[in-house]
Amino acid sequence: MEASQAINKALEALMDKRLTEASQANNKALDAVVVAAPPAKKSEIEHAMWKQRMFAFAALGMAEGDEKKLATASLAYKNVANAVLTAAPAEKFKVMEESFKVAARQATTKSFEFFLNISME
Repeated sequence: MEASQAINKALEALMDKRLTEASQANNKALDAVVVAAPPAKKSEIEHAMWKQRMFAFAALGMAEGDEKKLATASLAYKNVANAVLTAAPAEKFKVMEESFKVAARQATTKSFEFFLNISME
């Protein structure tokens, strides 16, 4: 019993670390989008950034507690963050919009597979 509890605790720590790392990467990338925004579009881009932040938060939250879902979601959002951070300032918003949509699909597909496999008998 003690060994399984130790394994579960180690897995929980790993999952928490992945969630934290993915969230931090996303926050950094999304903040960079706002910083790169032209003053005339700042409000519009901040609104879009908060929307993406909430989608990412929800997708990562749905993955919490499931190692496979979490691995998929955290990797998807880390890749998105890297894409946004390495994009030229003028391209950050466009890259954010396109890549966050892809990440959301990748992250939530695994989470919704359960519902697709339910029999309605």
